[in-house]
Amino acid sequence: MLRLLWTLIYIVITIKLVHNKTSLLRFGKLSKTQLILVFAVVLLFVINNYFLSRYSSNFGFVRDGGVLLVIVGFIINSFYEEFAYRGFIQNYVNQYQSKHSYLISKGNLFASTLMTLSHIGFFKVMDTTFAITGLSLVLIYSLAMGYIRDKGGSIWFLIIVHTIINFIHLLVNIENY
Repeated sequence: MLRLLWTLIYIVITIKLVHNKTSLLRFGKLSKTQLILVFAVVLLFVINNYFLSRYSSNFGFVRDGGVLLVIVGFIINSFYEEFAYRGFIQNYVNQYQSKHSYLISKGNLFASTLMTLSHIGFFKVMDTTFAITGLSLVLIYSLAMGYIRDKGGSIWFLIIVHTIINFIHLLVNIENY
């Protein structure tokens, strides 16, 4: 419930403080490069979750409450993280920077760093190897989605990709829930 409240707060803050809301909320056409990037990131998550489900001895990440509660939590979490990191933080930082020609914007670097740090708890609930690979994938995912956002990608597309990745985790590890 608290995550839902934070999601609503970030949506309101984003709408109030981010100047270029139209590109944030509008679905645009993605380039082949962006689609390949999304496919590669999703594939990395599939591979990591496969190895996690087969070789991990620690399933502390499993949440109580049943699969339905996990599904609802994953969807809310996707909205929350994308609005917080891509919708607000990345856009807010970038709107005060001069036009950049870098591959990765300052807003993307800042948001990706915060997103990665927010997942440091992996070390508490996973084997060390999988915590490291999971944290690395969060950073790769965050930088890739930030890049797509910087190129005009919609926040809705990012939420969909994030939700798909969460469901991949659930489907590959379903026997542990």
